[in-house]
Amino acid sequence: MIRRPPRSTQSRSSAASDVYKRQALNCVAELNGEHWVFTGKDVIRHDGQNFASVVQDRIKNELVASIDPLRIHTICVTARHRDNQMWVCIPTQGSPWLNRAYIINVLTGDCGVMDLPLVSFVARGIVTEGVGSLSWDADDQPWDEDITSWDQQSYSPTEDSILICDADDNKLWSHGLVDTADGQPMDAFIERQSLPINENINRALVTRVLPRLEGESGEVIYIRVGGQAYFNQPIAWSPQLPFEIGNSVGVDCQVEGRLISVRFEARTERAWRLHSYKMEVVDLGIF
Repeated sequence: MIRRPPRSTQSRSSAASDVYKRQALNCVAELNGEHWVFTGKDVIRHDGQNFASVVQDRIKNELVASIDPLRIHTICVTARHRDNQMWVCIPTQGSPWLNRAYIINVLTGDCGVMDLPLVSFVARGIVTEGVGSLSWDADDQPWDEDITSWDQQSYSPTEDSILICDADDNKLWSHGLVDTADGQPMDAFIERQSLPINENINRALVTRVLPRLEGESGEVIYIRVGGQAYFNQPIAWSPQLPFEIGNSVGVDCQVEGRLISVRFEARTERAWRLHSYKMEVVDLGIF
């Protein structure tokens, strides 16, 4: 008589392991001799013996909470060696494809967020541009609007790019070659939310913001200031306040709160950078 062996937990464990493997597929990348991994709950770096979390709790919680659980298997992680960046690309709730990238600077730990067109996969690749150097005669943009290089090519010790497979338009995108998004100016912003003022007790009135902005002279960056009485309350934002690079010193505003937020945003083809900012503040007391 042949007896049928009892079911063991090993088969169930193997099935669970297979599910985990499918979900964890493409969630590790190498950069600077270390592995960077999205674990499903955290983004870590490890050298084979030691590991550490690399994103702040707030960003980590936002990243995990945004993922559509039905499409977790589409998540991918990739590196761009040229810019020392690690990309964690996810499908947000209700999205059929990857539509958001969390971009981590591996040297500073800073993390930015970029919206993606609906894409099926993101990976590192080597891109050779069709024109290595643009001649004077071939550059047909107006002199006072042209921001490209001509008769030369920018040097980089590591020529790599981020390649993005469009899910709907049958296109292969390359990130970082030009300052536009499919020929259109890009929306970009930098934001600092819920900054404690006066040790989070007294109310404050922000009257002026003085930024150190770098960019093309005459380019307009819009600044908004917001106030909150308590953390996690909705932020009451001011209207957009225009700041012209090279001509403006600061922007005037009247925003109250115990917690202050500030936002810098623009829609432009030209690169710009915020180095720092200062706020002029009046103490309004506890009430």
